[in-house]
Amino acid sequence: MDEGGLLVLCSIDNATIVSSTASFVSATDDLLASGWTMTKPQAFVYGTYRPIGGKQVKTRAIYMEMYHLPGNDKQGVRIEFNPNYISVDEVVKRISFLTSSNDFRLSRLDIAFDLVNEYDLREFVFDLPRVKRNGFKSSSGHLETLYFGAPTSSKRVRVYDKKAERMAAGFSEIQLANSWWRIEVQLRHSAACDWKDTVPTMLPVFTRMSDLPELYRLISIGMMSDADLSFLSKQKLRTWRSKICSAQTDLKDVLLSTFNDNVHQLDVQINTILDNFELESV
Repeated sequence: MDEGGLLVLCSIDNATIVSSTASFVSATDDLLASGWTMTKPQAFVYGTYRPIGGKQVKTRAIYMEMYHLPGNDKQGVRIEFNPNYISVDEVVKRISFLTSSNDFRLSRLDIAFDLVNEYDLREFVFDLPRVKRNGFKSSSGHLETLYFGAPTSSKRVRVYDKKAERMAAGFSEIQLANSWWRIEVQLRHSAACDWKDTVPTMLPVFTRMSDLPELYRLISIGMMSDADLSFLSKQKLRTWRSKICSAQTDLKDVLLSTFNDNVHQLDVQINTILDNFELESV
């Protein structure tokens, strides 16, 4: 979707499936012979080539590992892949030897929104009510990543500076957009299966700092820098949140519109995964 120069993209950034019955331990030689790389005992990566920094660099497209099942000594298989790097059909082909006689379930699904060339989110405060936040800054003091939700939560949001991440990975600045931020909605277990209803509820509100009265702008700066604001009363924080919501930009609406525009395409991809891995349809 293109809103007045703002490019907003929506895609599946990660899908994870698990099986308590599958095993690839006996297929190690076949995996190595077909292009997989062993990264550690009982863990393999299948890579695809992507342009990075003017070169073709092999990037992880599928990660597969044996893992211990909770509560017993048995092992299962966990498979992670990014449909932006490899097609679902190619994933199915690469692990078809596991899918014919084993049950899998969808364990995690990440839906990503990319904001390119318009909004620099360092100028914004964003909030998701009643959800814990945790921010990380660069050495220059600028926000690079903000999480809403605990690492073990079934629903988590990550907002981060994608341009900074790409430059750290070897891209040059001239290869990238002037501004590139990503919002990832990370869903696990039942929340992943209920992605169509869950994603819209996990999008934060976005408000420009400059649109807030001075006091609430200062509180916002503290919030975005992960400062200790325990001295503020609950009433003051409620008022701050009300100010944020009332002054929010249309960015959340743009994200919702983009999601709705892409929901059919996402649904096709997800159901291709479910159909080929004998998972229940969602």
